[in-house]
Amino acid sequence: MRRPLLCFPILLSTICSASNVLILHEKRDAAPAGFVLSRSAPSDTMLDLRMALKQSDIAGLEQALHAVSTPGNPAYGKHLTSEEVASYTKPSAESIDAATSWLKERNLLHRAVSHAGDWLQFSIPVKKANEYFGANFSVFAHTDTGSEIVRTLEYSLPAELTNHVKVLHPTLSFSPPNVIPEISISKRDHLASRQAPDPTNCIQNPACLQAKYNIPTTSATQSSNTITVTGFQFNNPSVFLTQSFLNFMRPDKTFNVTFGTRYVAGASNSTSQGNSEVSLDMEYVMGLATDVPVTFLGVGPATATPADFPTLLLEGFGVLLNDTNPPQVVSTSYGADESFYTPAISESVCILFMQLGARGVSLLFASGDGGVQTGSSTGVGDNTATCKVFGPTFPSGCPWVTSVGATRNVVEIAAFLSSGGFSNVFPAPSYQAADTAAYLAQLGLTYQGMYNASRRGFPDVSALGLDFQIRDYRFGWQTESGTSASTP
Repeated sequence: MRRPLLCFPILLSTICSASNVLILHEKRDAAPAGFVLSRSAPSDTMLDLRMALKQSDIAGLEQALHAVSTPGNPAYGKHLTSEEVASYTKPSAESIDAATSWLKERNLLHRAVSHAGDWLQFSIPVKKANEYFGANFSVFAHTDTGSEIVRTLEYSLPAELTNHVKVLHPTLSFSPPNVIPEISISKRDHLASRQAPDPTNCIQNPACLQAKYNIPTTSATQSSNTITVTGFQFNNPSVFLTQSFLNFMRPDKTFNVTFGTRYVAGASNSTSQGNSEVSLDMEYVMGLATDVPVTFLGVGPATATPADFPTLLLEGFGVLLNDTNPPQVVSTSYGADESFYTPAISESVCILFMQLGARGVSLLFASGDGGVQTGSSTGVGDNTATCKVFGPTFPSGCPWVTSVGATRNVVEIAAFLSSGGFSNVFPAPSYQAADTAAYLAQLGLTYQGMYNASRRGFPDVSALGLDFQIRDYRFGWQTESGTSASTP
């Protein structure tokens, strides 16, 4: 009769030991270029972490996306609802139970932050995070600005969670201090030009682009079509500047500028002055897509605290995913170097973009302004004269977005600043296989070993991107260049 009682403490000990087993989940050898280790993080520093659970049927979602996107397919144009998308991305009941039970057992208050329940958010002090995840959260400084973030170079997962959790974030994600708009050159012009002469010789403005690309000047006829322009952190649009720009540049039409605004992840309309990036985006979207309803989506707080770009993407685009009627087009002129982020978080963000594609949303992203290296004062790549490897950008490497590069000249060629190349994370999608093969055959052995030819190539499309006239609150009329100009 006593034998079961004798076995009980042994069994309990076994269970406790199993629950303490940690298995390495992600690791990077060093912080990316631009960041240096400063010191250990204070043990009481609070971390806001997200746990991504493994989704149930991503392969099925990809098939559904191809079906609704392929002309001739019976499902073409029959885009999915948010509930239908969630049926592919919802984790298994086992995964949800494993993760939530583990969090509850450690008194970690958590909440689902996605419609499908595949993302859980919780706060935890550094001391406990180091203990529970076998991490070493430390303070890293940005070499150019001195701004600091708390990150670790590796973390593990409890054995009971390894089959259920895809990524813990932000842990190994190193974003620059502020989200970087892909805009490169700024110079003041005291006199703006609105003429559309021979399009072979004009500073870029709506009239010139309409002549160059045969864009109609008449109003759009489909009132249900909508465009969303995104802005991150310190960026807000100005009705006054947009109105002033259109009054001068589009004298053929009377504009009464209005646009919708949405603010998420701590963003607010803290200023109505409008900076160069948002001015460029809004002025050209509204100047070229005549009378198409436009909404500005502001994401992230206007603070000096470094923001994590993937988190802002998850929050901002997650809101759009849940809309009953999401926009047809979203234009984003922001990006970062792919090497800032680990494959796990990059893939998780890319899957969010896949979900939006299945809902019928076309996502345009500027490819970047650092050329093939992507190196800059806030970037990486190999920003030296002895470049040995090219640096792709994120999220342009994601195959479910349309990456937009920049061109120049009358007979268009690639602009010197335009980023492009091959991802080191995302495999080549089938839809670009033929074009990629032809390009690589033409390239031959040039730059062999400096890029990953087996991966996704970008940009997908390119358009003029140099010397765009804008109206800016700081300098009045000025010209801007970059893939930010090409994208909207």
